[in-house]
Amino acid sequence: MQDLHRQLIEGRADVPRVGSVVKLESIPLYAALEGDGSVVAPVVPYLRGLTLDDNRP
Repeated sequence: MQDLHRQLIEGRADVPRVGSVVKLESIPLYAALEGDGSVVAPVVPYLRGLTLDDNRP
């Protein structure tokens, strides 16, 4: 698992694209959507974590 994590950070592995991140007209303002358009989760906490950790690919 750690090896996969390292590969993702270094851009050597791909994650299948299934949904999308979009700006909504409601709260949460930005959310990850499934392929069918249903909301999976808000993305602000994830993006905030990437910014604070400075652990981006």
